[in-house]
Amino acid sequence: SEAASNIILHGLQGNSGELIKVTLNVEIRQACVTFVYPGCAFSPQTVPAPDFTGCAESGYGLYLIQQSVDEVHFSRDDAGYCTIRFVKKRSTCT
Repeated sequence: SEAASNIILHGLQGNSGELIKVTLNVEIRQACVTFVYPGCAFSPQTVPAPDFTGCAESGYGLYLIQQSVDEVHFSRDDAGYCTIRFVKKRSTCT
């Protein structure tokens, strides 16, 4: 939900009529969630570190996402579609 909220707030650039395609792929060793949407490119390196002083009301989204999954991939193709892909490795019980 954090990724979808950020896409709506920042990625779609006010184009509320656009669709966000969400796919889920669950395999034995990992689960993957992918969001694809038309919009502006996102560079995680430009996001400031979260403010943990208690003064900020927002700015924790990317941090929360990165702490929740094993891999996060951001890309944008030549047609203007952005992709955010999350991978969570599954532990196997022996």
